[in-house]
Amino acid sequence: MAELVFKNLVKQYGTNTVVQDFSLTIRDKEFIVLVGPSGCGKTTTLRMVAGLEDISAGEMYINGRLVNDVESKDRDIAMVFQSYALYPHMSVFENMAFGLELRKFPQPEIERRVREAAEILCIDHLLLRKPKELSGGQRQRVALGRAIVREPQVFLMDEPLSNLDANLRVQMRAEIAKLRHRLQATVVYVTHDQTEAMTMGDRIVVMKDGFIQQVDTPMKLYSTPANLFVARFIGSPAMNFLSVRLSEAAGVPRLSAPGLDLPVSPAHAARLAPYAGREVIVGIRPDAIHDEPAYLAAHPEWTLEVRIDVVEPMGSESFIYFSVNAENVVARVPPTTSARVMSAHRLALDMDAAHFFDPQTQQTIYDAA
Repeated sequence: MAELVFKNLVKQYGTNTVVQDFSLTIRDKEFIVLVGPSGCGKTTTLRMVAGLEDISAGEMYINGRLVNDVESKDRDIAMVFQSYALYPHMSVFENMAFGLELRKFPQPEIERRVREAAEILCIDHLLLRKPKELSGGQRQRVALGRAIVREPQVFLMDEPLSNLDANLRVQMRAEIAKLRHRLQATVVYVTHDQTEAMTMGDRIVVMKDGFIQQVDTPMKLYSTPANLFVARFIGSPAMNFLSVRLSEAAGVPRLSAPGLDLPVSPAHAARLAPYAGREVIVGIRPDAIHDEPAYLAAHPEWTLEVRIDVVEPMGSESFIYFSVNAENVVARVPPTTSARVMSAHRLALDMDAAHFFDPQTQQTIYDAA
């Protein structure tokens, strides 16, 4: 397949810069996901790879070849679009074969590639149907098949699951993950859905306002976010944030705010020393908040009493919502929780798993272990 290298890539529309200083190496056969909110530049970056957008500055290489000025048709890439982009008057077979026919492939080779791809995607029984006769999931498989028959160096996927319902999206997510391993392909995948990114990517590129915020494996993004934006964006439910003052009592650093007074874990104390007497932002994942009696008994120094606003039973777990210093907080707790709406409830924050951020720079102060 192919290695992709981006060096200081920039995309401008007049005076508006939508991708800024994008530098990244995508390894051969890697599945990499570009994720971020709408308008962050992820689709524009993908379209530059495809040759559908000109590069304003910087360099892009595919397998060591500079492709800034190479036509899209000569880059040996295949793209799967959000809208499927199937020809309604053509059969499934004709849609999948169309690109090969344009390139004057011999008919026996076209037949072989289309039927092999259809078998891989389990749509070989649909080859004579028209797109209007297919479900959304089947149409998505046809769009994938049209890319597969090209046997390209790189697959580009632009939010291919966003038009599917929730259950089908989960199913197709697994199908694409299996497919990439079978094809041993290099894949660049764009989504705004952090769940898709976390479950599919070897590495994830988190983008905001055209800039790369962090590039890392899913679990490292979750456990060691580089800044507040990444910490807020990755994880569902999102990380909780509290503005606190770092004080000291009897030689022990403490986090102080109205309704909150907790000691800092010894694991974090040294790194937080320069912030003594200053404001910091502490981040706590919902699953680092506990209300199990055994945990409360083992960590009395980390407990606090809150008033429960909402309880959401989810079957295998429950979400409980409350406020600390006017900040909304959510905890993921066992389904056996005794929390009740509008009642007082004791819980504990796992301070070993806390994250700390500088309020001015919004960068991490200390990455949780």
